[in-house]
Amino acid sequence: MSALVSMWRRPYRLAITEIDPGKLPERVAAAQAGLVIRMEQLRLSGGDESERHAVRDALDQLYLIKRNKLNLPDWMPPIRKA
Repeated sequence: MSALVSMWRRPYRLAITEIDPGKLPERVAAAQAGLVIRMEQLRLSGGDESERHAVRDALDQLYLIKRNKLNLPDWMPPIRKA
């Protein structure tokens, strides 16, 4: 596993395995930041499609944690009418 891959996987694993509700928001935020940075690196470099897919899946899982465990509301931008 490359250093760039492990750079986002460790914080992600810490977030999805965290059982302390007080630490969970910080773990999720750190994991999400690392994933967003890695996704941008992959976009710019044309990187590995399988890793890009894994990053998207991880972001989806963090979204579910934020919604279901942290009780953060779903957010949708307002629809603008012409």
